[in-house]
This record gives sequence, C-alpha cells and structure tokens, in this order.
Amino acid sequence: MQLMDTEPDPTTVVEFADHLKTFLSKFSTQEQQIIEMRLQGHTSEEIAEKLGTYDRKIRRVLERIHALALQEHQGAGRAS
Repeated sequence: MQLMDTEPDPTTVVEFADHLKTFLSKFSTQEQQIIEMRLQGHTSEEIAEKLGTYDRKIRRVLERIHALALQEHQGAGRAS
C-alpha cells in the first residue's frame, strides 16, 4: 500500500474498507474491541481495565495482531 499526499479517490477508499473488513474478520469480537480501543489511542493498561482483564493479555493480543498485519503486508508486497 502506498501513502498519498492527497485525498484518496472513492475506489481506493472502498478497496481499503474491504481490506480492513477482511482483516478484522480474522479476530474475535473482543480482539476487535481491543483493536478499536488501541486505534482510539488507549494504552494496553487502559484497555485491560475497561475490559476487566490483565494488561499482559492485551499486550499478547496486540502482538498477535501486529504479527498478522506484518505477514499480510509482506504477502501483499510479494503479490505486486
């Protein structure tokens, strides 16, 4: 994926939304909540407190998400 200096065209927005939806579908509802909260700027400690779990669990989930995102990005680079 290439970063742009201008606003994306509607086709690019739709493609990105589809890709994001597919990526998020690989995670449980709770993991999706964690992703959403992290994207909103919450720390792993804040997320753990709000979800009633341990910080360590949140960090493990975030590491798994990051690893999968890297795998997909590297796979997309090979497909181009």
